[in-house]
Amino acid sequence: MRFAAMAQQARPRPQLLSLRPATPDDADDIVALTIAAGDGLPLALWRQMAQPSEDPQALGRQRAQRLTGGYSYTRAEMAELDGSVAGGIIDYALGDEPDPITAETPALIVPLNELENLVCGSWYVNILAVKPLWRRLGLGRMLLEAAERRGRANGRAELSIIVSDANHPAQALYAAFGFHEKATRPMVKQGWDGPGQNWRLLTKKL
Repeated sequence: MRFAAMAQQARPRPQLLSLRPATPDDADDIVALTIAAGDGLPLALWRQMAQPSEDPQALGRQRAQRLTGGYSYTRAEMAELDGSVAGGIIDYALGDEPDPITAETPALIVPLNELENLVCGSWYVNILAVKPLWRRLGLGRMLLEAAERRGRANGRAELSIIVSDANHPAQALYAAFGFHEKATRPMVKQGWDGPGQNWRLLTKKL
């Protein structure tokens, strides 16, 4: 608590806040924000997917630089303060039919896929994170408002997001934004020991 308070006092005062579409050059920031948003689960997943000699974060960067797929810079928007990335979001429309869960689906993400399949057709917030130095300035809410606008513009009736039951600041933000719990699934802890016991699927009508 003491060090957090010191960091809060020491951070510079932001002068200019803006949102912009992500580019391939944002891959490192997207990866860092993804790991933070998922309490380390994405890194554990990339470790399982990587070749023995491959750096898991390098694999994450490659995936973030793709032109297609749910995890792509083309679906991301970055929040900047004074020209530096302070946070980001990846959001998009889920398909109208459930995605199949097969024997090849990594066990870590099976509960997440199960929850996503309960909100087919919704506008889904896959990743939302703000760097520690810039938290408590309203950036998370601003990014959610941008996602809400995109969801409405794409004719979606519902906004959805999944959060760990141990992430209390995020849960407070989502509750204040109007999200309500729709379902939960127990976490799978295979090669990952993140906090929490359950994933919570939250939704909001648009």
